[in-house]
Amino acid sequence: MVSSGTVQGDLGSLKSALNNYNSEVSGLAGSWKGSSYDNLNSKASEFVSEYSGIIDSQMTAFASACDAYEEYKNTKSLLQTAQSNYEKAVANNNTSAASSYNSEATGYQKDLDTLKTKINSLLQEAASQTLDAQTSSISVDGTSVSQRKSGGKANGTTHLDDGSSYWQVQQLGENCAMTAFLVAVNTALGENKYTDNATEYYNIGGNTETLGWTGDNRSIDWIKNHGLSDRLEVTGIENIHSRQDLADHLNNGEVVVASSTGTVFKRNDGSKAYYDHYITFYAVDEDGNFYANDSSSGDSSQVAGVKYTPEDVDQFYAVGNHGSITVKAI
Repeated sequence: MVSSGTVQGDLGSLKSALNNYNSEVSGLAGSWKGSSYDNLNSKASEFVSEYSGIIDSQMTAFASACDAYEEYKNTKSLLQTAQSNYEKAVANNNTSAASSYNSEATGYQKDLDTLKTKINSLLQEAASQTLDAQTSSISVDGTSVSQRKSGGKANGTTHLDDGSSYWQVQQLGENCAMTAFLVAVNTALGENKYTDNATEYYNIGGNTETLGWTGDNRSIDWIKNHGLSDRLEVTGIENIHSRQDLADHLNNGEVVVASSTGTVFKRNDGSKAYYDHYITFYAVDEDGNFYANDSSSGDSSQVAGVKYTPEDVDQFYAVGNHGSITVKAI
């Protein structure tokens, strides 16, 4: 998970950008007069006021969750040490020390449970409000111009045009598989509905390394438990092993969660990174290039809508382990 300082810094940058936008619109008053400008200025002020408040609230909660998660990791380390000391004391028949270490471990476990609840609460607070661009009408010289941000595509259609809009960064260092799965779900549904990937990770028991492997049916159970069985289906688990497999499933309207190992994970600047990691492939174009969302960085310009050439994908499947989940809208 990113540091709270990074989140607060990003929040400051966003608020500054919104304020600059408001100032730029206000500055048009010197050359743009009349009801059309008044309408635009009013809409701009409403937009900045609404979005600034929501963004501030969400990112502040997320920053607090980051701090709590750091505390969680430290406490978990202390718990492991206490448990190890307890086992050694038991092995040495040192009942007094064993009792002391057991008490320590019990206390740390209670602290972990409290921190887990706190983290989930903060993440839910961060995700409780949405920024939804609704239809707005701006009058220019008496003509009404309607604008709306369009939603995604679903029901078996290609996601090439809008797949990158479903990107999300993983909120924990170890939940790339859960994040990739949620990105696939949202892409197939055509709506950014499930974005709290940390809470979803905890809710399915954590440790999602096996999520894309035969025998791990938690992805199927997740769809059922969220009441989505009439909208989505998992069409396969551990069923993608080559570029051709990947192309076939994408051309069938499926979204693919895929894992590999090594320096095979591409960035939009052309560089590659080394991970043992899951990403989400959502489209293949006419030239055989593939497109993926990668949750490993908070810089969406580098990891959202990443283009993988056929050669990149061959390398992706030439090394490492290849867990996979394919998801399709019904």
